[in-house]
Amino acid sequence: MTSLVGSSLLFSALLLAVWGAVASWTAARRSSSPHALSAERAALAVFLLLTLSCVLLVRAFLVHDFSIRYVAEYSSRNLPLFYLISSLWAGQAGSLLFWVWLLSLYTVAVIRSERRSGDRQLLPATLLSLHLTTAFFLVLTSIATNPFEPLSPAPSDGRGLNPLLRNPMMVLHPPSLYVGFVGFAVPFAYAMAALGTNRLDIAWIRKIRRWTLFAWLFLTLGNLLGAEWAYVELGWGGYWGWDPVENASLLPWITGTAFLHSVIVQERKGLLRVWNFSLIIVTFALTVLGTFITRSGIISSVHAFGRSSLGPLFLVFLIITLAVSFAMLFRRLPSLRRTLELRTLLSEEWAILLTNIALSGWALVVLWGTLFPSVSEALLGRSLTLGAPWFSAMSRPFGIALLFLLAICRALNWGRTDWRAFARRMALPLAVALGVAAVALAGGVKHGAALLAYALAVAVLLAMIVDALRIAKAKAKTSQVSLASALWNLIGRQRRLYGSYIVHIGVAVMFIGIVGSSTFSRSVTRTVSPGETIDIGKYALRFEGLKTESHSDRTSVVARVSVTNSGKAFGEMTSRKDFYPNYEPVTEVGIRSRIHEDLYLVLAGYERDGRATLQVFLNPLTLWLWVGGALAAVGGIVAWLPPRREKTQRTPPKKR
Repeated sequence: MTSLVGSSLLFSALLLAVWGAVASWTAARRSSSPHALSAERAALAVFLLLTLSCVLLVRAFLVHDFSIRYVAEYSSRNLPLFYLISSLWAGQAGSLLFWVWLLSLYTVAVIRSERRSGDRQLLPATLLSLHLTTAFFLVLTSIATNPFEPLSPAPSDGRGLNPLLRNPMMVLHPPSLYVGFVGFAVPFAYAMAALGTNRLDIAWIRKIRRWTLFAWLFLTLGNLLGAEWAYVELGWGGYWGWDPVENASLLPWITGTAFLHSVIVQERKGLLRVWNFSLIIVTFALTVLGTFITRSGIISSVHAFGRSSLGPLFLVFLIITLAVSFAMLFRRLPSLRRTLELRTLLSEEWAILLTNIALSGWALVVLWGTLFPSVSEALLGRSLTLGAPWFSAMSRPFGIALLFLLAICRALNWGRTDWRAFARRMALPLAVALGVAAVALAGGVKHGAALLAYALAVAVLLAMIVDALRIAKAKAKTSQVSLASALWNLIGRQRRLYGSYIVHIGVAVMFIGIVGSSTFSRSVTRTVSPGETIDIGKYALRFEGLKTESHSDRTSVVARVSVTNSGKAFGEMTSRKDFYPNYEPVTEVGIRSRIHEDLYLVLAGYERDGRATLQVFLNPLTLWLWVGGALAAVGGIVAWLPPRREKTQRTPPKKR
């Protein structure tokens, strides 16, 4: 019964999405209010039907309805409630249902936002893109990979959730990524509406600013949570391996970041209009490409789903999307072209343009490295892979360039910057950065790129702080308030500006963590008997032995280690191997995190005689990555929030 009802809901939603697209097209072409209203009502109906579908599937997980294949494959009776609910997006069919539900939620939110603004000229054309995208995903969920597919006979228990997904970070990571991925459909839809209706002024840019920030924020969180999951769950000592699926989520983040910067130039100077349309088209296409890579089965990854029939469908949709979008852009080129008027290199316009070039170059490098195995297999008949060292080496120049541009951007003015003013603003950040580089060099850091990255990251930190305080001091002087009050008021009233300060500070802190953990990490692998010691850095790890633990859903073999730091007791660490029915064993690592380094323990293997093979990593400054990521997220939230309005004092009525 559940299978029939769920499938009927999905198919009904598909029909309504198709009608919504037809009504939107008619409303946009004829300025028909009845059709516009019908398209809006269709969007609301699709959202309600998909919400009922999600509730129905979650209920099936909660009551252990194994007559539904998806429930039987991704849950079991002993699975905790927390993971039962998250099983909704654990597999391909459920994740696509969750994806299209999010898209329907965004569509309803767009309608509500446009109704509140009173300016609904672009809404019918915007809904056309959203309805068409929704219809495509509903074709997948209702026909190609239905999450309500029945299973007969129903088993007494399910296969259970993949042990790698039984981690709080993995519960949060996919929804965050989906909210970010799907969120970029909104600015893309507005861009297509602007091109389709020939309303090419600044209006569409202003409408999408907060939508784009919202999508970028959750994509940032999704990537960070995924890196944290990889660090604590996969047991290889790192957090980013340039896996194709990792790259698929990074690519739209890079181009989305470029778009957020370049629209500032269009808002201020009316420039880069063709570039901005191109960027948002590419960003949306990359979200589709990321979904294609994850679900086609063309690549092998711990993150990816198995080989399926969805790959060709995604590829066709991607090709049609790019062809139609760029055809529309090409048609409007005569109206969009404008002479590029960037008079001097020493200006904020040039800094943003160069930032876009660096981000775009980095995206191209990552894209080429990600697709290279498929390209080589198609051309040469064998798959050649570009590994993590290649990605790291190719990305390093772009990272250095971006840090340099971040370091100088707040010292630049729009239009033209006086050399002396620029030198005065950069004096303190540059001096401190050189001092930090000198201290690091004296402390034994001989890696040239790392020294440069550290110096530039410190320069970014100080440049942002100094500029924020400079503006606050001027405000405090004119308003005759304290510096703290002026800074607080500015954060409330200029949230976009001060949010960007916090984001850029967070990025600089992240770079410090990335450079330290990736460049100076050390590891030792040894097979030891109880009582033997492994030395790494100032740490000595004494293997105390193995013990076996039985749980309701698994059996664990635990390695216990006593740790000393420079001869002083540092506590005990453990790492274990968990054995679940129906799955390969998984490794749970032990991590002791400190501000300057992480001590990371992995039980790589063990013998029946009690010996264990242990891997020990010493990862410098990893904590800085997570702190910087948290700061960047906070900055994104601040920039997304609407500015605080000043309180207006009412003038008391005059006495008669």
